[in-house]
Amino acid sequence: MKFHFLLTQDLSSPGGLGRYLPWAKELTRLGHCVRISATHSNYKALHRKKLVINDVEVEYIGQMHVLKKGSKKTYYSLLRFVWVVLNATLRLSWAAMKYPTDVIIVGKPHPMNGIAGILGSKRWRCLLVVDVDDDEEYSGNFRHGWQRKIVGWFQKKLPIWADQVTTNTHYMRQKLQGFGVPLSRVYYLPNGVEPARFPPISAKKIIALKNKLGVADKKIIVYLGSIALVNHPLQLLIEAFIKVHRSDPETTLLLVGGGESIDEVRSIVKEKEIESSVILIGRVPPEEVAKYYAIANVSVDPVYDDLTARGRCPLKLFESWICGVPFVTGDVGDRRLLAGDPPAIKICKPGDPDSLAASIIEILNNKELADRMIELGKERVKEFYWDSLIPRFLRELVSLRTF
Repeated sequence: MKFHFLLTQDLSSPGGLGRYLPWAKELTRLGHCVRISATHSNYKALHRKKLVINDVEVEYIGQMHVLKKGSKKTYYSLLRFVWVVLNATLRLSWAAMKYPTDVIIVGKPHPMNGIAGILGSKRWRCLLVVDVDDDEEYSGNFRHGWQRKIVGWFQKKLPIWADQVTTNTHYMRQKLQGFGVPLSRVYYLPNGVEPARFPPISAKKIIALKNKLGVADKKIIVYLGSIALVNHPLQLLIEAFIKVHRSDPETTLLLVGGGESIDEVRSIVKEKEIESSVILIGRVPPEEVAKYYAIANVSVDPVYDDLTARGRCPLKLFESWICGVPFVTGDVGDRRLLAGDPPAIKICKPGDPDSLAASIIEILNNKELADRMIELGKERVKEFYWDSLIPRFLRELVSLRTF
């Protein structure tokens, strides 16, 4: 079969790198032809617009709706934003109608790729799959109310038009049913992990990185993800870390990632007078991520009990498991279900810095607990390898239509 992914993000973004690219690569491994048409976060600086990754044909067709340079993420003025979105919509639509395909997969129900997906599926009379990996209406950083309404409308309506809807949380599965999508057409496809992206890190490299950061003798708490306070409550993690640091001054917090809130987070750290114990690493290349997990004693996903967290299946959970790092998060959405029984993660009260701090401290002070979580996580993560997830997805997809 031929598959065509339509994405409004590039393949270095969390969703592109952690969900859509491994999904596409697994399809090619199974013998299918796969193309990805996507926008890019810094299109003008991109030297190669077309490339092949593990037999997946990738083409960047235009600028993403936000601009990323280094660790900074910035938003366009209103007029520029409208132009970028219109241009991307036209280019994605052209790509969707240019290449014959059997299945179009719309990665996130956005207007740009949503319109392109509908046009392409009509043109080729192929299956339309819409992937919902967030509660888009509430997880985005919208500058204007009308933007939220438009994205919310597409999130409600596009899945109804699809032949199949995939989603990575049971919360969104139920919400899609409320939109009018029959549950028989909603397929639960959680996030997963590529083992090849997270090879074992040698002791020599671990020591070198710790020395470089000046944390050789520290207990390290790591957060790897977007530095965006609108949907990643790092202020909660910082409040918890202050309590952890009071309990054990030999602790350091590493914040690894880029986003629009880097300067604001740096200001919070300065205001709390913990600059010597918090390091903002910024965005790192994908091949460097495993090193930061390797030097960590605990990995953390701070969350409130809100719609954003309920609609999210955190990639950092699976990454922590495969890298052998104890993982702490709040009891929101699918997190307790993902943890398994016995739980392979430490679950705390969401939005509560005291509970988050206590969970981190317990892991740091209890080697037996930490080792047990690592062992459980390494076993549990095998269920979420993409080479296990995608064959099941394909069997469900093929049942919809005979090609």
